[in-house]
Amino acid sequence: MQPFRHILNQNFEIGLNRHIKEFSKRNPHNISFKFKIQNKEINDERKLILFRCIQEGLLNIIKHAE
Repeated sequence: MQPFRHILNQNFEIGLNRHIKEFSKRNPHNISFKFKIQNKEINDERKLILFRCIQEGLLNIIKHAE
């Protein structure tokens, strides 16, 4: 998975989409993602929290989808 710092250095929405696409390539599950945050100007701390929640959700897909 991409390190979070790499996602911070680009548009957050684009970075999350790339992260999820890379995750999907390595796993047999079909995952779709829609970014619906109205205020895309969120600070780095909140980006990190959001990223970690999504990362945990993806890992839970693998863990519980078997």
